[in-house]
Amino acid sequence: MVQLSSGEGTSRRITFEGGVTWLAFFLVVAALDVAAGTLIANVWSIGPAIPVVESNAITTGQSMLFVGFVWWVLRSEGVAFGEIGLSPRLLMPATVAVAGSYVAINALGIGLAFATENLASVGYHWTVPPGEAVVAFLFQLVAVAFVEELTYRGYLQTKVVGLLTDRTRKRIALGIGLTGVLFALAHVPRILTDGSPGSMTPLAYLVSLTLSGIIYGTLYEVTQNLYVPVLFHAAGNMPGTPGILFFDTGGWPAWATTVNSLAFLVVLVTMVVVYRRWGSGTETLPVWTGREDATATVAR
Repeated sequence: MVQLSSGEGTSRRITFEGGVTWLAFFLVVAALDVAAGTLIANVWSIGPAIPVVESNAITTGQSMLFVGFVWWVLRSEGVAFGEIGLSPRLLMPATVAVAGSYVAINALGIGLAFATENLASVGYHWTVPPGEAVVAFLFQLVAVAFVEELTYRGYLQTKVVGLLTDRTRKRIALGIGLTGVLFALAHVPRILTDGSPGSMTPLAYLVSLTLSGIIYGTLYEVTQNLYVPVLFHAAGNMPGTPGILFFDTGGWPAWATTVNSLAFLVVLVTMVVVYRRWGSGTETLPVWTGREDATATVAR
């Protein structure tokens, strides 16, 4: 339930109405969904693969159905998509912010490649042709990133913060951290059946997933725009480079790799600062002014 005073983007408070019971119900259904998807795609190998993206058609349809489930849970708790940062008016600002970030990241990275005389590292590094890369990105955007971000940030993180109440930054940070851990744990069944990607150990992969979840959750909190982590998530899943990058740091000296990582963080912080100033000036922010659960006793 949202409470408005005046203006489209001011004085909004999200109130969940289901308490811990609905959270527990959601987690059980989500766990069953993950288990079923793993069995169908990785153990039983049931169903055809979707051309180009090579994803199981049944589990892809299952993911789309889960979006409907999340929508139903939110509506049952008195919360609409627009209240959690999924208003259509937020899509273009998120696209501009993320695209601008990658332009800056690529400019800095290519500059470092020239500075370290690693010109061979500049270019197209994805493992599929450009046309297939576009299809892969759109698939990741709709069938993977949107589903996962809606699940873990849109509902779970917002719900957990609501149960804790967002009266302090520590409680918000706890909500982000807990959701990041849940995001990583959801990948355990796939690790058990398919192993970790590349040369990563299972533990390193889980740590990487947790950190990614925390980054996505933080971006969501500071922009109050779910499209932002969705777009970064989809870009991060691209085949070949961890993002829409036209350079590869493999073979770079350690100092250059470190500088590139720091530059990435600086770009993200700058993007957030610019976005928040723009959002405040255009009354796009705040999307919400607080979150709570009407039946919660966790933080009372």
